[in-house]
Amino acid sequence: MRHIGNLPHADAARAFHDYLLAQGVPSNIEEEGDGEAEWSVWIINEDQVDDARDELARFQTDPSAPEYAVAAEKARHIRREQERREREIRKKTVDIRRKWERPLYLRIPVTMFLIAASVLTVLLTTDWNTPLDMGDKMQPVAIRLVISPYQVDRRAELVPALEPIADGQVWRLFTPMFLHFGPLHILFNMVWLRQLGAAIELRRGSLKFLWFVLLIAGISNLAQYFWKGPMFGGMSGVVFGLFGYIWMQSKFDPTSGFFMPPNLVFWMIAWFVICLTGAVGPIANMAHGMGLAVGAGLGYFGAMSRRMS
Repeated sequence: MRHIGNLPHADAARAFHDYLLAQGVPSNIEEEGDGEAEWSVWIINEDQVDDARDELARFQTDPSAPEYAVAAEKARHIRREQERREREIRKKTVDIRRKWERPLYLRIPVTMFLIAASVLTVLLTTDWNTPLDMGDKMQPVAIRLVISPYQVDRRAELVPALEPIADGQVWRLFTPMFLHFGPLHILFNMVWLRQLGAAIELRRGSLKFLWFVLLIAGISNLAQYFWKGPMFGGMSGVVFGLFGYIWMQSKFDPTSGFFMPPNLVFWMIAWFVICLTGAVGPIANMAHGMGLAVGAGLGYFGAMSRRMS
């Protein structure tokens, strides 16, 4: 920054400052001393110093010339546009230090809400001595969360299907993910939800992560319902979907910030296969498989779209 001269009062300094701005010459004006002190003019870009000095000499000979009045209006327009761009930049700027200094529940609010809602649902619905009764004695909270309420007739056949969702109870597409049927069931799901969900929410943002969860849960729950009926619950379909998303992102988009260790991929797929065998009891395998497919599809096509952009 170079000093090119002085002007006798504030009005003249501002008029010349506006004129330079209108000409695309950034500058600063500073008051020297107190009272009726002169104002100094500083040019920010060294390459523009000589031209600005010539303009200052011309301004001092006739500061009331019409061109300077016209320049004042143009300078106001330029400043308004600069302020607008700065506001847009501030909206898009993420202060990483402040973000990471916040409490965990503020950094990953959707993940923490899903965990809290799942734990609360288990406390309200589960008899820890026996698995949750999925028959006609289902507890009042649980019966509002299953994808479709049902009854058992005298022949032990399930009746009716998805009429409540068609009637507006859309939450039933998603709320089966909050139902769990024992301590190991919820412990396994919450540990993986915390790890995988936090990784995605921190990198993709809470709104996009919530959209992922709802899409995966809705599709996997419908698939499980049409495959085996309404007697299912758990976050496993979502967990496999989040796993699939991170797996595909780490495999096909090195710039995504995600990494999925090969040994973890092996064990997740191995657990998926073990569940298919029935060795660990009745499992919502269709929800697992569809959740994995949806999450992997989101991860793969997201990676491909970034490659092509």
